[in-house]
Parts: sequence; C-alpha cells; structure tokens
Amino acid sequence: MNQTILVVSENNTSAEFLFREALSFLPSNDLIYLPGQEVLPYEYMRYPSEMKRERIKAIAKILSGEPVLIFTSVSGFLKTLPPIQTMQGRAIVLKKGKEIDLESLLIQLIDLGYKRVQVCETFGEFSLKGGILDIFSSYSTEPVRIDLFGEEIESIRTFDPDSQRSMTDLDQAVLLPADEYILSEEQKKNIRIF
Repeated sequence: MNQTILVVSENNTSAEFLFREALSFLPSNDLIYLPGQEVLPYEYMRYPSEMKRERIKAIAKILSGEPVLIFTSVSGFLKTLPPIQTMQGRAIVLKKGKEIDLESLLIQLIDLGYKRVQVCETFGEFSLKGGILDIFSSYSTEPVRIDLFGEEIESIRTFDPDSQRSMTDLDQAVLLPADEYILSEEQKKNIRIF
C-alpha cells in the first residue's frame, strides 16, 4: 500500500467489524481503527478508556506519515484531530540498560496526561513503588514494569494488571501521550483564570 485510505462507516460497530475483517487478510501494522464518540450534539460523555487508547494509538500511527488503511465511523471522522505538534515528538522511549532521571520522567508522564495511582491497573495510569515503575501506555496491550537499579533501567517487562505478575521481557517501552490534547509549555503559560 503506498497511500493512506479512509473507510468511513455509519457507526463504531460497523467500522470495528470492517477493521476486524480486514485483519484476516492484511498486515495489522497497515490497519487502524479510529473510533468516534457516538453521542448527541451538546451531550457530554467521557470517552471510555479503551476507546481513548485506540484513538491515541491511531492518531500516533496517522501522524507517523506511513500509508495506512483507516477504519472509522462518521463521528470519528468528524472529530477534529489534535495539532500535529501535540503528539509528534512527545513519545518517550525507555530502553533497558539506559540511565534515566526518575524525577523528570515522572513529571513528563504527568505532562503527557498520565495519572499517578497506588496500583497501575488501567490505561493512562502509572505507579512507583521503590525502584519499580509501572506504566500503562496506549502503545501496548499490557502495562509495562520498569525495574530500576539506581538510575539505570535494569529490566522492562509486561505484566498482568489483574494479578500484577510480570510476563514478557522487553528491550524497550514506548510511552505515548495518555490524552489526545496535551498542552505545551507555551499553552500552559497562556492560560488565564478569569
């Protein structure tokens, strides 16, 4: 595939159905499911965390510039995407064996929309217990556990959010923003309280 193609369905259910059908005969890294929020105009509803995660993964893939096949609903198509600079260059890549400044990493996570909790169980959360940092990023289907020895990343593993048991060893973890709209430092300075 050498160009991006957009398939718009009437609702999320049919868009997801077409996406899953396409998965059976096309490589998964060429396909994107971009859900939309199906509510009436002026009706407020928070995005379910799984839908939010799917949108962030999809937006990051779209912004990468690679040709993809996008499956979305009318509401997903009509929802404006964040400015390119909101997501681009905001991903954090942590690699085994590298040294990190933990305090600045925690600040970065909060700036990217992550919420600090006691136990990391759902997308967009992180927790720190001693030298163990758990993060649930939209990039992965499982959260990651980063084991630190001082400032060095000793190991990176996925873990089961229910049992909290470590599973697969990884060489690196990619952390995307936990929200579509992340304020830049300049935008934060421009916010005024009236």
